[in-house]
Amino acid sequence: MTGTRTYVAFAACMMVTTTVEAATFSLVAVRVNGIEVDPTSSPLVAPQDIVEANILLSDWGTDLPQGARTYQATVIAAAGANAAVLPLGWVAPPCGTCAAGCAGTECSVRLDGACVVPGHDPSQGHAIEITRPDYLFYGQSAFIEIDDHTLYYRYSASKDEGTVQDTGEPKYCGTLRLTISEYACGSYQIGFLNSQSFITDASPKPVVVATTSQPLLLQVNPCKPLPTCTPSHCAIDARMPHHPEDSLIRLNDMLLLMEFDRDMSAATTADFEISSVPAVDPPRALASVTPTGALVTIVFQPRVTPGQWTCVRHLASGRRCCQASLPADADWSRLSEQADIGELLDNLLGGIEPPLPLTRCDIDRSVACGPADLLSAVDLLTGAGAFVPYEGTSLLTCPSAGP
Repeated sequence: MTGTRTYVAFAACMMVTTTVEAATFSLVAVRVNGIEVDPTSSPLVAPQDIVEANILLSDWGTDLPQGARTYQATVIAAAGANAAVLPLGWVAPPCGTCAAGCAGTECSVRLDGACVVPGHDPSQGHAIEITRPDYLFYGQSAFIEIDDHTLYYRYSASKDEGTVQDTGEPKYCGTLRLTISEYACGSYQIGFLNSQSFITDASPKPVVVATTSQPLLLQVNPCKPLPTCTPSHCAIDARMPHHPEDSLIRLNDMLLLMEFDRDMSAATTADFEISSVPAVDPPRALASVTPTGALVTIVFQPRVTPGQWTCVRHLASGRRCCQASLPADADWSRLSEQADIGELLDNLLGGIEPPLPLTRCDIDRSVACGPADLLSAVDLLTGAGAFVPYEGTSLLTCPSAGP
């Protein structure tokens, strides 16, 4: 909980190094789900916990020997992808949109209220408890303010007159309450924006001291299993995308399955989003979401397009399932080329273990892998019949599966 500064001086051809205590803001967890815990900057927590942390100021005596009159502590109050850790009560959307799921510190609440999600109440996640005996300005008149318009929560207070001397004991400056998301997993850091955190004294021209800081390191465990995908994430379908003589008879998939660790009977299209890489215009749409116990069948439209990734993301977990069509790409190199003919031949001759799945070797969609698939692959590469020539067609790198 202590910061230091090191000063180097030169005297009589000798270098002397002196280390002194430096004013430090710290975040220390004191409660989990309303139950007091031993104060710690590295608490062990679980998904869906509510963590309460204190902002403490210590070791300001060297920097401000006349005492402290004003402080500002700016906390970066969110961490992790997909809103893994957010302040209690923060349910605002990203700036300029009305889609829920804000996870980045660049996001802010629209002050006109036009784009705030129902239930957004950031005041639940912060406080400055002036009646605490360990409060920096306890029993003294001071102006206090907490700015929660963005996820950079700014705690500030200023005494009307006089200062507070450093007694060697950390002093309380604020409270931050955090929610751990259902699918959070691993380590998350909640720290300070040092460039906007400082203390001052009461001089006519106040001395402003930029503080050092000690963040809160949340260790989230056990981790909730993420949904699984069928087809598997980043699967490539090498089969013909449409009828050999009619490109309007499309054959590619228009659905995927996601399996969860619990009953999903309440799932709807609002729980998922769909995207394409590269993007398509008009964008793809979710046609239906059908839950059966823990299994969810997701139907989208149009069908998977050759040369593109089609990705469906479960919003709560951040889990993304992507699949693509790349005709004739039997070796999954993300490039349709003559080498794929060799991959199919090796598979037929038993040179690949385990054998290729149907989506990689059943090029003609006969529900079996055989010699005819070699000819179909040649047709796809050269553009026979209703096919465009796919030789040289490639896929971009598969998008991340998420957390």
